[in-house]
Amino acid sequence: MSEKTFDKEKLYEGVIVAQNNDVCFIRVENHSQVFGSKDVFLHISKLKNRRGLQIEPQMKVKFKADMKERGPAAVSAELVENEGVSAEWNHGKKRTKNQSNNTKKKKSEITDFLNGYICEACTSKSGETIYFVSEENNRKNQFFLHPSKLPSTDKYFGLEVGTRLMFKEGVQRGKSREVGECIILNRVYKLKNLIQKLETSIREKKKESELVGMLRSVHAWQFLGDQLRNNADMIAMIEMQNEIMSLCKASDSLIKDAFGAFLKGDMLDPHSGPLKDYMLKMLVNKDQYSVHRLEILEYFRNISQYVPSNISRVIRLLKYWISDDDPLVTSLYKMLKNLGRFLLHETGETDVVLMDYQEVPLIPTLPEIRALQSMEFQKHLLPVLTSTPYESEDQYMDTYFKLQRAEGYSALCKAIREFNEGKLDHRDMNVYKNVSLAGLTVNYGRISLALKLRSVKEVKDLSASRYLMTGNLLCLTFNGDFSDPVWAKVSIRHKDTLKNESVVWVELTSEHNRNATTFDVILKLLSKDRMVLMAEAPTYYPSFGPVLKALQQYDISELSIKDQIVRCEKTAVRPEYLENSFVNLDQLLRSGVRMISRMVAECNTDLIVKYDEERETEDRFVSVENLIQMIFRSKKLDGSQKKAVKHALTNRVAIIQGPPGTGKSFIGTKITEILLNLETPSSTPILVITYKNHALDEFLTGLVKNGICEVNDICRVGGRSKEPMLEDCQLMRIMSRAKSHDAHELRDNIYDVNQHIKEVEEELKNGIAEFNTDLGLRLEDIVDGLEDDKLTKFLTNNHNDVKMGRMIQDAIFNKQTTIKDICKGHMNSDKLCGEIFKRFGAIFNYWKPKGSDFRDFKTNIESLREYLTSERTRLSEQTSRSAVSRYDQSTDEEEDDDDDEDDEEFNRDAEEWNNERLELLKVSGGGINKNEVPIITHFNMNDPNMIVRLSDFPDSCPLEEHLLSSNLVGMSSQEKIKYLYARLYQLQNNSRELISSLMSKLEKLTDMKDELESLFRAKVLKSKKVVGMTITGASINNRLVKLLSPEIVVVEEAAEILEPQLLVALPKDLKHLIMIGDHKQLPPQVNTYQLKKKLNFDCSMMQRLIQNDVAFVQLEYQNRMRPELAELLDDVYPRLLSNEARVLAIKLPNVLSCSSYFWSHDHIEASKRSKSNVAEAKMVVSLAMLLVTYGHSPKEITILSAYLGQSGEIKKEIDSYKKSSTLLSDDNSFGVSTIDNYQGDENSIVIVSLVRGNTTGTVGFLKDLPRRCVAQSRAKSCVIFVGNENTVNQARCWKTLLDQVRVKSSSLTLNCPEHNSTKTIQSNRDAQLLLSKPEALCSKPCRGIFPCKISDHFCRKPCQPPHQHSRCLAEVSYQFSDCLHDTVKKCHQDEKELRCMQMISFNFEDCGHPETRVCYMGIKQEKILKCKFPCASMMSCKKHKCKKTCGDSHVHTGCKGLVPTQLACGHIANKICCMDDREVICHHMVVKKLANCQHSRKIECCKSITDYACQEIIKSKLKCGHEGKHKCSEPKETVICDHPCAREHSSCKHLCTRKCGEKCADCKVCLDIFEEKKKAAVKEWKDRADMIAKELRRKADTPCSVEVTDQSEFDSKKDLVIKYVQPSHNWFPDIYKIERVINRKLEKEFYQVRSELFDPQRPEDLKFHGTGDEGVQGICFGDGFRLPDINKNNMFGQGVYLASNSSKSAQELYTKGSCKLLLCRVLLGKSFPATSPMNHLTPKEMKKKGYDSLYAKPPIGGLKNDEFVVYDKRQALPAYIIHFRSLSYDITKCKLPTRSLGVFKKTKVYPKRTFDNSNPYEMHYIIAEGRFRRLQSGTSYRIESIDIVENAELEQKFRNKQAEFKQKGIGHNPVFGFHGTSAQNIDSILKKNFDLAYFKTGVYGFGIYFSEQPEVSIGSYVRGCNSVILCEILLGVPGVNCKEVRKDGDGRCWAIVIGETNGIRDNSTMDQIMPRYVINYN
Repeated sequence: MSEKTFDKEKLYEGVIVAQNNDVCFIRVENHSQVFGSKDVFLHISKLKNRRGLQIEPQMKVKFKADMKERGPAAVSAELVENEGVSAEWNHGKKRTKNQSNNTKKKKSEITDFLNGYICEACTSKSGETIYFVSEENNRKNQFFLHPSKLPSTDKYFGLEVGTRLMFKEGVQRGKSREVGECIILNRVYKLKNLIQKLETSIREKKKESELVGMLRSVHAWQFLGDQLRNNADMIAMIEMQNEIMSLCKASDSLIKDAFGAFLKGDMLDPHSGPLKDYMLKMLVNKDQYSVHRLEILEYFRNISQYVPSNISRVIRLLKYWISDDDPLVTSLYKMLKNLGRFLLHETGETDVVLMDYQEVPLIPTLPEIRALQSMEFQKHLLPVLTSTPYESEDQYMDTYFKLQRAEGYSALCKAIREFNEGKLDHRDMNVYKNVSLAGLTVNYGRISLALKLRSVKEVKDLSASRYLMTGNLLCLTFNGDFSDPVWAKVSIRHKDTLKNESVVWVELTSEHNRNATTFDVILKLLSKDRMVLMAEAPTYYPSFGPVLKALQQYDISELSIKDQIVRCEKTAVRPEYLENSFVNLDQLLRSGVRMISRMVAECNTDLIVKYDEERETEDRFVSVENLIQMIFRSKKLDGSQKKAVKHALTNRVAIIQGPPGTGKSFIGTKITEILLNLETPSSTPILVITYKNHALDEFLTGLVKNGICEVNDICRVGGRSKEPMLEDCQLMRIMSRAKSHDAHELRDNIYDVNQHIKEVEEELKNGIAEFNTDLGLRLEDIVDGLEDDKLTKFLTNNHNDVKMGRMIQDAIFNKQTTIKDICKGHMNSDKLCGEIFKRFGAIFNYWKPKGSDFRDFKTNIESLREYLTSERTRLSEQTSRSAVSRYDQSTDEEEDDDDDEDDEEFNRDAEEWNNERLELLKVSGGGINKNEVPIITHFNMNDPNMIVRLSDFPDSCPLEEHLLSSNLVGMSSQEKIKYLYARLYQLQNNSRELISSLMSKLEKLTDMKDELESLFRAKVLKSKKVVGMTITGASINNRLVKLLSPEIVVVEEAAEILEPQLLVALPKDLKHLIMIGDHKQLPPQVNTYQLKKKLNFDCSMMQRLIQNDVAFVQLEYQNRMRPELAELLDDVYPRLLSNEARVLAIKLPNVLSCSSYFWSHDHIEASKRSKSNVAEAKMVVSLAMLLVTYGHSPKEITILSAYLGQSGEIKKEIDSYKKSSTLLSDDNSFGVSTIDNYQGDENSIVIVSLVRGNTTGTVGFLKDLPRRCVAQSRAKSCVIFVGNENTVNQARCWKTLLDQVRVKSSSLTLNCPEHNSTKTIQSNRDAQLLLSKPEALCSKPCRGIFPCKISDHFCRKPCQPPHQHSRCLAEVSYQFSDCLHDTVKKCHQDEKELRCMQMISFNFEDCGHPETRVCYMGIKQEKILKCKFPCASMMSCKKHKCKKTCGDSHVHTGCKGLVPTQLACGHIANKICCMDDREVICHHMVVKKLANCQHSRKIECCKSITDYACQEIIKSKLKCGHEGKHKCSEPKETVICDHPCAREHSSCKHLCTRKCGEKCADCKVCLDIFEEKKKAAVKEWKDRADMIAKELRRKADTPCSVEVTDQSEFDSKKDLVIKYVQPSHNWFPDIYKIERVINRKLEKEFYQVRSELFDPQRPEDLKFHGTGDEGVQGICFGDGFRLPDINKNNMFGQGVYLASNSSKSAQELYTKGSCKLLLCRVLLGKSFPATSPMNHLTPKEMKKKGYDSLYAKPPIGGLKNDEFVVYDKRQALPAYIIHFRSLSYDITKCKLPTRSLGVFKKTKVYPKRTFDNSNPYEMHYIIAEGRFRRLQSGTSYRIESIDIVENAELEQKFRNKQAEFKQKGIGHNPVFGFHGTSAQNIDSILKKNFDLAYFKTGVYGFGIYFSEQPEVSIGSYVRGCNSVILCEILLGVPGVNCKEVRKDGDGRCWAIVIGETNGIRDNSTMDQIMPRYVINYN
C-alpha cells in the first residue's frame, strides 16, 4: 500500500460483500489500486452505528483504513443510510414490506463466499504456481486458483498449503472449477522458502522495478520479522535489506511499509532481541565479526532513514558498542541521537524516549510539559509482559520505571498543556491564582512557605475537599504558562487556617528545583505579589514519587530472588535458611494454637529435646520437614490450607491465592507463627506489607490475639490504625519508649544535630527579621544612602535656594550636628532643625515618583506576561463553569473521579500520609499536632513608614547601581524608580547572602538529621519480631526499609499492589517472599487508561508470576457467606467450597426470604463525567431504609455503586433521610462506597447499584469480571443487585451471574417474620409509600404489654415495623393541685414534668390595654410582656400621627413623613417633614444652552452648564481638503482624517496602507515580509538554544573549558589577527598559542538572544576584545561579559565594546599586560549608526530605539578606528583566546646589518610559532606577514616563506627621494604595494630596481603598476611562480608623482602607477620604489 496515494485520514466508501462470524469484507472497486486489493478487511466491532443490526451484503459503508497484518483493514466505519436499511438502524422501526423485499432481491443477486483452504500447490509448465483449494464444509469439493487471482500483496511470494481464504466460485473450465475472487483470511509461510526466494530475487534482479513486487508483500515481511531467530539468517536478512535499500531509491514508501512490518518483530528489541545478543557476542570476538559489524552499522543508518520510527531502538542498541571506542559507532550514535531529537520534536515526543531509565529525570521536563503527545502514548513505554518472562533485568527495570513515571505525571502534564491552551477542565487538575507569600515557618529544620491562594475552580471549602492534602505535588509558575516550573509539595495542612484564611504550607523540593533556591522563590513571591499561579498534581505524589527515586537507585542484580521475579523461574527453590532448620514445638503449643497438639505423641521419635537456659525449661524441637508432615495429619486446617503452609515453607517465592472469605489473613498469620518459632529465627524483623490499613490492622491483631506475638514485639509504621490494641505498636510510641542505651551514639548525634538546627533556625529568624526591615525604603534609608553634599544639593535645588543653604549652615554650626541627623528628625527639638526636617519631607514627597509612575514602569516590563496569565486564568474559569466532560461521549471504559466528591475512602491514602508525616515529625522530637497552628514568620510590607515597597517594583527590574552616586536633582521618573530599587537592593545585600547561606546550611543539616533518625529507627526496630506497613508507608519509608533489610517479607493483598511499588520494598538480602492475595479480584489501581488497557500496567507481580506458570496454591474453603452466595462464584472459582459448619449459621435478613436478588428497572443513566442514575439511587436507599425500618441496624448494611458519581447521589439521598428520619444519624448510617474501594471488606447485607442504563447496551468497565467478583462477594447474609436488566445483560459476566440469583424480577417482595403477610414493591414510589406507612407490611395487632401492667393498656400498633414497649402511651385524666385546672396526660408521664397551659386574661398597668398569658407562668410574665396596641399620640409637627406601638419606648420629634415644597428655582419637590428647604436639591431635568456654541443640552436643574462640553457631531473641512466628522467641542485642527492615504512609498513603490491624517511611516508590506523572515530566523535560533539547554539539563555539571587549536585552526585564526593589524598601532604580535573556548551555558544564551534581536537574520561577526587576565577568566569561564557602569569615559554608554582591528584591542590600555586577546562571535543585529558620542546610552534606551547594537565610524569623537558596541552581554560570545608576545618594532628599529654599497643579499625566513625578538630578520618577517594579511580583502593565502631583501644602493636612493619629498612638503611617508611578475624578473628587480624600458602604457597610463590589494597583483600578473614583491612606495602628490586608481572603503588603491611626473615619463621616479620583501605563498 503506497503512502503516496493512500491517505489514512480520508473517508472511503464501499459495499459489504461477505461476512464470516465477526469479520466481513468491503468491496472497493474504485480504490483497488490504492489498497492493492479489491477487498478491505473489517471487524464488526469497528462499526459505530450498528445498534444490533444484522449485517447483510450490499450494505454501504464509509470507513477509514490502515495497513494491518492481514492487509488493508478498516480502523473505523459507519453504515450509510440507504433505502434498504436506514429505517432499522437509525430509527429503530421495523422494515416495510417493500424494503424487506428489495433487500432480499439484492442479496440473492450476490454469490455467497465459500470458506476454504489451500490443500495443494504445484508448478505449471510456464513456471507459475497453481493452487488447489478445498472447501471447508466439503473437502472433496476442490477448485484451482490461478496466481493472477491473488491480491497484489501475495503475488510475489505466493502462499503455502494451509492458508485459509474466502472465495467465490468462478467459471467452469473442463472438469475443473476455478476460484473467481478470493479474500485471504490467514496466510501460511515457510521461513526457509521466503529467505531463499529473497536471496535468489536480489541476486537475479538488480533493477528497482523488478523488486517492487517484493516490497508490496507486507504480510511476508511481517512473518519474517516475527519468526527470525537464527543469527545466520538474521545477518543474511540485514545484508539483503541493505542491498534492497541501496537499489530501491525511489520506493521510499514501499520500503517503509515492508521494513516497518518486518521490524514489528523483536529483532531490534534493545532488551531481549536477537540482534542485541549477537552484538554483545561480537564485542568479545571483534576480528571474527568485523565485516558483520560494518553491515549492521550500515543497516542502522538505513533503517533510521527509511523507518525513522525505530530510531530510538537503534540508538539504544548502539549503546552496547559505545564503550568499544569505535569512532564510527560514536559518530553514528551522535548523528542518530540528533536526528532522533529532531524526529521526536516533529512527532510531539520528547528526548526521554532516547534515555535509559537511569538517565530519565524524576520530574517532568519542560519539553514533556509542552509536548503535543501525552506521556502515556510515548513510544518508549514498553508493555508489561504478562505471560512471558523478561529477558533481562535491564528490560524489566526500564519497563516498570517508565510506566510508573508515566502513571504519576501524565495527567499533570496533559492538564498543564490544556490550561495553557485555555481548555482545562478543572475536574482534571485544580489551579490556584493570586498566590502570595503569607510568611515562613521553620519547624525542626524544615522550611515551609505559607501561601495564600484562591482556587480557580469554585470550591466551597478547601479544608473539607480532597485538594491540598499533605504531600500533594504542586507546580508554581511566575510567567503564567509553567515554562518556569518551581516544584513543591504540601507540607502542613491546618484545617482551620485553610478554611478561614486560604493559607497552606508548602515545602520546595530542592532536588527538582536546581535553578532556584528557596530564597530565590521567596523573593519572586514577594515581588510578584498575587500574580503567581500554582497547579496541583491530580495524582497523589507520595504514592509514586519515592518509588521512582528508589527504582532509579535500585540494583536488581543484587536481589537474591531476581531470577524468580524477572525470568519467572518455575523450579521450586527452598529458602536456604529453612534447610536443616528446627521449629520450637512447645513454643508453638504455648502460643495457644492446638492445631498440631494431637500429633505430638505420634511423632516422639522425630522430636529433639533441648534445654532453654533463659527460661530454664526443656523444649521439644521438630525439623521443618517433619512439622509439615504433622500439619498434614492435623484436622484443624483444611486440605488447601495445609498445602498453602507447605508451599510457603518450601518455596523461596511463595504465592497463595485466596478467593473471598477463604482466610487469607488467617493462613498468613499461621505461616508467620511458624517462622517466628524457628530454633534460629531471622536476625531481622519479618516485614508484613498490605495494601490497605484495615488489612494491616487485621493481620497484626491476629498475631496478638492468637498469642503469636506480644504487642511489644510488633511495630506498626504509618497512621490511621483503628485498633486500640495496636496503639502501643505505633512507631512514634516505640521511639518515645526507646531506652537511652539503645543506639546511644546515634541518639547523641541526633541531639547534637537538632541543637545545631535550633541555632541555625534562630539565626535564620534573626536574619529574616533584619530582612523584614529591608522589604521597603523609609525616609532615613534614603538619607543614609546620600552623602552630605548630595543631600545639601537636594535640599537647596543644586544650591539655587540660598535661604535654605543658610538655614542648613546655621543649624549645623549652632547644634554641632550633621545634615543627615537633621533630615532623620533627630534634632527636631530645635526649631530651625525642625523646620529643615519638615522642608526635607515636603521636598522629598514632591520628588518621589507617583503611584502611577510605578504602575507604568512595572507595566512596561511585565504587561504582556501578566496579560497572558490573566487571559489563561479567565479562559480556565470559563471552561470550569461550562465544562461538558470529554469523557461523556467516548471514554466509557475509564473509571473517573467525581469533581466534588470528598469521600473518606477517596481520601484514604492522603489521610494516611497526613498522619504519617505528623508521626515522623513527632518522632523527630517535636513537630506539630493536627490542631496546632504553625508559627508564621511574616514578611511585613505594610509598615506605614515605608515610602516604597519591594512589591512596587517588577521582579525583573533592572539594577543600575551607578545611580546611587548620581545627583537626585534632575532625574527622570524612571531614573528615580531605578535609584530607589538600587538603594533597596543595596540595603538587602547583606541579609540576602546571610539568609541564602543559612537556608542552604539548614537543608544540609536536615538531610543529616533524617539520615541519622532513619539509622536510629532501624536500630530500634531490629529488635522487633514483626514490622508492619502499608505499601504507601513502605514507599514513603523506603530508606527505613533498606536499613532494616528484612530477610522475610510477607505481602498480604499482593494482587492489589503495583509491581514497582512492591519491588522497591524488597531488600537485596531477601531470603523469603510470601505473597498472599487474589488476582481474580480487582487489580492494582492505575488511573491512566492507556497504561491499564494497552500496556498492562495494572498487572501485579503476583498475577504476572501465576500467568507465567510459577507454582502457587489456591485456598478452597470460604467462611464468609451463606453457601448459596458462594455458589454464584462458580464461574470465577470452580473449586471454591463452603465451610458449612460456620456459614449455615448466618441468618437471612428479617423481611427477606432469599440470599440473592436482582431488582431490575428501566431507568436511564445520566451522562456525566462519572456515571450516575438518580432513580436507581433513590431505589437502593429506599430499600436500605426499609430494611432499617424493619429491624436492621444501618451499620449492618453497605451500599456499593459501580461509579463514584453514583456514590455521591446515594449520599445525597441518605442525607435527605437523615434530616427527615430518626433512624439515621451521622454516627449511625449506612456504609457507602464504590465497588473498587470496598475490596477486602464485608458486611451482613450488601446492596449493589449497577448504575448503567442506556439504549446502546454500553456497560463500560462494569464488564470486567474482577469487579463483578468483588461486588458479589462482600455480603455474608444477602446481596441485592439493582440495575437496568437490558443494559447489564450486555456484559456476559453479569448475565451469567444474574441468571443464577435466587430472585430476579422487576419487583421485590418483603415478608413479615412473625406472620405470613407480604408486600411487593416495584419502584421507588412503592418503597416510599411503604416507608410512609410501614405498618402496611403486616396490619395484624401487636398486643404487647407495657410496664404499667394495666390490662387494657396493651400495644395497639400493627405488628410491623418492629418497635419497643418501654412506655405506655395511653391517655388518662389529671387535675393540677395548685390551680385545679383539668388536663389529660400520657400514662407513663411523671406529674412533676406537667405544666398547666390554660390561657388567662389580664390588663397592662400602664396603659390598661387587655392581653392573655399562660397559667403556669404567673404574674411575672405580665411584667415582661409589651403592649402591642398602636400609639395614639401626634408627632411634634402636629401634622402626622405616631406609627410606633404602645409598648415600645420612643419620642415624637424628628418626623420622617414626606411633604411637598416649592424650591428657589420654582420647581415643586418632596422633602422629609423635619428637613430645611435649603437642604433640598432640585433633580428636575431642564434644557440649558451651552456657552461656546448654539447647541443645548438637557441636564439636572441643580447642575451648571459650564461643566459640560458639547458632544454634538458636526462636519468640517480638514486641512488635507477632505471633509471629516468631529465633536463640536473638539478643534478641527486636532482631527485626524480617516480617509485612505493614496501616496506611494518612495523606497519600494508600495501604496501606503495608513489613513490620510497619519504619517507615511515604514511600508507595511515590506514590514510583513521582513517579519516573516524574522520569525523563521527566531525559530531556528530558539531551537538551537533549546537543544543546548536539554544537553545542559542532562549534564548539569558540564564544566567550562578550553581546547588548544590544531595547526589548521591555529593558522586560520592567526591569519585573521594579522590581517586586522593597523600599522599605525605599531603592534607586531608573536602569536604562540590559540585556545578555543567551550562554555555551553554562554552558547545557549547566545542563541537565545539571537532569537530576540530586532534583526535576527544578520549573520554573526567576529570581533576582537582586549581585557586583563581577570577579565579573560570571568568572561570565558564565568557568566560572560559584564556591562560597565554608566561612565562619562564610556563614549557610547553602558555596553560591551568590540573592534574589527586586532591591534586596537591588543593595546596595553585594554589588555593590562595580560598579552591575551579575545576573538568573539558577535551578534550585531540591527545597528544604530552613531554620529556623535552618546555616553548616556543604556540597554533599555537601545531597546526603546529599536536597535541591537551601535556602530561608530571614525572620526566621531576622535576615533581612529571603527567601534562596535552591543548592549546585551549575551550578544558577545568568547570563541578564542589569542596568546601573544607583543613585539613593538618598526622598520627603523629592526636594523639589519649594515651593508656596503653595491652589496645585495636575500635572506629566506620560514614561518614559526614563536620568534626571537633579537633576530632582526624574524622581526622583518612579522612586519611583512602583517602587511600581507592586513591588505587582503578577499581570498586568504598561506605564506610558505618570506625573502628579506638587503640592497644598500637602492636603500640610499630611496632615502634621498624621501628627504626630497619631505623638504617639498609633499607625501613622504611610504605605503606598501604589491607587484606581480614572472619568476625570472624577480631577482633582477631586487638587485637593480624596476626599469621603465621594459614597461608599456597600460589602461591607466604609462608606468609600473602596484596594488594595495595583494589578490589583484597575484590574480592578474604573477606568472610561473607563487611569489609577489612587496615594496615601499613614496606617493608624493597623487596626480603629479603617481596615479591612484579605484580606492575602496578602507582607502586602499586597486592600483598605484609610478613612472611619470606631471604626465611626463621620468626615470627618477624609480627612486620612489624600494623592493623590501618577496612573499612566497600557497
